[in-house]
This record gives sequence, C-alpha cells and structure tokens, in this order.
Amino acid sequence: MKSERYAWDDDEYQTILRQVEKKPNASSYPQPELIYYNISKNAKEASYSVAYKMTIHSLRPLYKKSIYVDARTGEILNEVDLIHRGCGVPHETTADVLYYSPKTEGRKPPLRNC
Repeated sequence: MKSERYAWDDDEYQTILRQVEKKPNASSYPQPELIYYNISKNAKEASYSVAYKMTIHSLRPLYKKSIYVDARTGEILNEVDLIHRGCGVPHETTADVLYYSPKTEGRKPPLRNC
C-alpha cells in the first residue's frame, strides 16, 4: 500500500495516540496477528488458511485498512476499510473543533468513492 505519510511516521500523531491510550509505548506501526482466515466463497462451507492480519493507517492519503495476508504464499486475501464514508455527492462540511493546526488549513475533504 502506497502512502505519502503513514501514521507511524508522524511524531505528532504518535504522541497523541500515546496520550489517548495512556500507554507510553503505543504505536500505530502494523503488528501482524496470526489468525485462521476463511477463504471459502461459499457461506455454507468453511475452508481456512493461516493468515496474518495487519492494520495499515495512512494519513496522506487518508485510509485505515485491515489487510489479510496468506502466511504461506504472501498473497493478499482481503482488505477491509476501517474508515467509512457515506455515499452521495461529495461535499464540504464545517465543525467546531477544540484543536487547530496550521497544517490542516485550507485542506479539502477527500472525495468519496461509492
């Protein structure tokens, strides 16, 4: 997955993450988790493969996904978006915020792909 800026490379993001989680060593760096993944396309029959589940978080472009990778072949089995955007016409919104960063001034929200 290509990114201009991953969350784990952003010091400000990591500092906020550690404060929110109240864990001094918290990190958004992907931590592979070994799991059994159902590779069957038929809901009535299960066929499992050993896979790694990882969460990849990018700040630019903005996305956060769970990625499932076959532990034997390295094939990507599935990608699940963890940031959900509503469908419809792209639009800008306004909100009252408690935090302001000059880095975010003038940015437009991402267009939605539905």
